[in-house]
Amino acid sequence: GLMGRAAFYDGLKYVNPNAKFLTWFTGDLDNTDINSAAASAEIYKGADVIYTMLNAGRQGVIDEIKTHDGKVRHIGNVSDWTQVDDSFVGSAVADASVAILNAAQDLTTGKWQPNQIQEIGLGQGDVVKLALADDVSPQVKAKLDALAAKIVSGDISISTTYSGKEFNPATGNLVDQSFKETLKNFKN
Repeated sequence: GLMGRAAFYDGLKYVNPNAKFLTWFTGDLDNTDINSAAASAEIYKGADVIYTMLNAGRQGVIDEIKTHDGKVRHIGNVSDWTQVDDSFVGSAVADASVAILNAAQDLTTGKWQPNQIQEIGLGQGDVVKLALADDVSPQVKAKLDALAAKIVSGDISISTTYSGKEFNPATGNLVDQSFKETLKNFKN
């Protein structure tokens, strides 16, 4: 999740350096209420696209987005959410079964070795891709395809670390990432 957020931020700033970025991990991937409240606060602060990495809590965000009459869209992850709900403008699709299959094949053929990392990315378009909603214009699709090709070729490098501020939906303020540690200490 942290790497996904960092990559999303890096890509956002690459295409629009002036874009406003609001990020928050609610701490509960399955809670529809808390994730709906976080989305509502982000929308109130001007978010028009929300990228989520959630489980059952995603429905809370979908429901909140639908109350804004198409002015806010959603980007999903793992599966192609554009085929599930029209609030999604895109979805970062990743077929994790390929990694499992590769590991099993390496194990059964004796090629498996500990501490080896094989990255799977946009270069394997059948495994990792950005799915887009049908209403995304051909011009935008072409620009995204060109950017993806530059990522695959190495002309664009995407950061997987983010050290910026986080959005606190309870207050609407941006806070240091260490803020959540103070919350943990307060609960104890």
